[in-house]
Amino acid sequence: MTVGNRSAVGKPSITPYTRPVIHTVDGQPKESEFERVRVVSYNILAQCYCRSSIFHWSDRGDIRWKRRKGKITKEIEEYNADFLLLQELDNFSEYHRGALRRLGYDGHTYVQRKSIDVHKEDGVGIFWKSEDFKVVSETPVHFNAIAEQPYGVDYAQKKSNPKHLLRDSVGAITVLQSKKHPSDVGIILATCHLFWNPVHADVKLLQAFHMVEQIREVMSEYDYPLILGGSVPSNDPDLHDMSSEVLEMISKGGMKLQNMYQYEEGDMTNYTEPFVDVLDYIFVKGGVRASSFLKLPSAKELEKNGVKGFPHGPWPSDHIALVADLEIPFLSKPMQKS
Repeated sequence: MTVGNRSAVGKPSITPYTRPVIHTVDGQPKESEFERVRVVSYNILAQCYCRSSIFHWSDRGDIRWKRRKGKITKEIEEYNADFLLLQELDNFSEYHRGALRRLGYDGHTYVQRKSIDVHKEDGVGIFWKSEDFKVVSETPVHFNAIAEQPYGVDYAQKKSNPKHLLRDSVGAITVLQSKKHPSDVGIILATCHLFWNPVHADVKLLQAFHMVEQIREVMSEYDYPLILGGSVPSNDPDLHDMSSEVLEMISKGGMKLQNMYQYEEGDMTNYTEPFVDVLDYIFVKGGVRASSFLKLPSAKELEKNGVKGFPHGPWPSDHIALVADLEIPFLSKPMQKS
């Protein structure tokens, strides 16, 4: 794996894109049916949440949009990914759509929250380069729809709160077909941002179930490999059993999705002064395998560099981007030139 114009191996873990690389497969794919792609799943921190009262450990300049937007774009550019799976994506029309298009990501699926709060209009996005892939299907996922499902209605009645499941969380599923291979070769990309509040692990569990069901429906029509990346807040110590069920639902909820990122003790993807933990994941299905990924820094490493929490300096979000080179089993071989 090379990030930017240099290898990340051996570099200090001080900036997002100089993290060490962990290799799981040496060299290029040996089988011609596999193709290597780079995927970034990144909760970029919506600007509507960047308040000094929340991120009181951050310098004011580090949470101002004027400075953050350029850092986010620079970081994404350095990763040079084939696919982007972004969460907490706001200022889409005003900034990100144009900025990402200039980086070559001229294909996108964007799903915005339907929030009653006009100041909280973030969403999720899937981005790709249209010179390599064409879109054949897009599925917006609005988790408020759970409240209209029979199981959601019954659960809300048990909670004596008809609005209990209305959290405005969203997801997206996009089916792409390769332009370099026969027409029956493609990939399914999905992303989601489950409800963040640790008190409501039950809401997250139902959202995870709904996301799996939506993916299952798409996969029943398109028999392609799947990559799902997103923020899955699931590690609340007071609700450990139910929180564990959220990950269980996604990874084993009848689909047997595999977690691609290899987490080690001390790793985290969310680094703030009051909270440090793994909240972000990349799941796959359909024979996808990991080739390499950027290592996550530990809290100890960051503390040694005087970083108490994110955003900080070159880290524009409170989350850390997951960057993985994956090998996709394009089972149909490339067309032969005549």
